[in-house]
Amino acid sequence: MNRSLQAAHLVELMTSAQGEGPWIGCRQIFLRFFGCNLDCSYCDTPGSGPRPTHCRVEREPGSGLFEYWENPFSLSRIEDFLVQQTSKPVHSVCLTGGEPLLQVEFIKELITRWSYLGIPFYLETNGTLPDKLAVLIDLVDYVSMDIKIPESEDSLRWALHRDFLRLAARKQGYAKIVITDTVSERELLRAGEMVQREAPTYPLILQPLTEKDGKISLLPSRLLALQAAALQVHHDVRLIPQTHKFLGIL
Repeated sequence: MNRSLQAAHLVELMTSAQGEGPWIGCRQIFLRFFGCNLDCSYCDTPGSGPRPTHCRVEREPGSGLFEYWENPFSLSRIEDFLVQQTSKPVHSVCLTGGEPLLQVEFIKELITRWSYLGIPFYLETNGTLPDKLAVLIDLVDYVSMDIKIPESEDSLRWALHRDFLRLAARKQGYAKIVITDTVSERELLRAGEMVQREAPTYPLILQPLTEKDGKISLLPSRLLALQAAALQVHHDVRLIPQTHKFLGIL
């Protein structure tokens, strides 16, 4: 086995509650992988820059007390952490980032080795790497996919999101759009039509941009107007903010 399958750079390991989407509030083990192929202005976990030399690890959920473990991580070291954390019930293991699919071969090996414990895997992704999703789709149980509204109508990203949704639809999941004051109704309708066509069982989550203190700057009238517009093209559109920010949990 080569080194790429044996080691990965992580930013964070912890057990907490899912703060977004339809599985909001479910207890999960979070593996936050370093690195992202996008650079979204609103991202609360930047993935660019030099690889982190250490990963912060919260050993006791909600304590805010961290140890710092040296990167990169071996499969066996992560497995030891997972076994310890599953001594109490959890809904799933959340693979998040950054963009976890950038380290897809490592994740594939991790899930394969850890399948004997029977804990589901929940993938959080920006939905732009369908070829890498194809490697994992038979191994993960849930897909949380962001739709990153492209800058132009003819952007290649629309096709990548379409192909990604077609694959993701084989598993339980949802599509999410972060709503900022720049999102237009036209863009939202195009995204909603795409989800309805490619993954009709997926709810479309409209997630208003939430500040660190839990405040939302968009007016309720604007959010409800966007939801009403999206409901014209998709049968299940929900307004759900990032709840972990106002709960004060990680």
